Amino acid sequence: MQQTIDGFSLIELTLVLVILAIVSATVIPRVNLSDNSVGTQAERLVRDIRHLQSLAMQQETTLTLDISSNSYSVRDAGVIITDPTNQQNFSVTLDYGVTLSGTDTDFDSWARPVSSGVLLTGTRSFTLTGNGGKSITIEVDPVSGFVSVL
Repeated sequence: MQQTIDGFSLIELTLVLVILAIVSATVIPRVNLSDNSVGTQAERLVRDIRHLQSLAMQQETTLTLDISSNSYSVRDAGVIITDPTNQQNFSVTLDYGVTLSGTDTDFDSWARPVSSGVLLTGTRSFTLTGNGGKSITIEVDPVSGFVSVL
């Protein structure tokens, strides 16, 4: 009586691993982390703007979203504030070469975007762009302060 062995041989397993290594080596360099990260970082910026608005209302003060090309921060009278949720400076550096464009924006105690204490008449836009060219625009409504992703 001959015994049969079910399973894979060492040669078959080795061939599968070699094929997986070749496929991985060709696919991974094509993944652009910057473009994939743009959406994630846009979501974070939206959350941070909403958090900034909430803090401005709670503290009954005007807070500023200070924009630079690779970071943003929240300031009160020119000084970066401490985020009460984590006791860290409210400052974010963008990852994977994502850049940010837009204008510094003040938010009043009603969470509305203002300039020198006067309500803005148009939407305020911020654009995040990845190295691969993918971009996402975030807008803040001048009347309600509602933040949306386009």
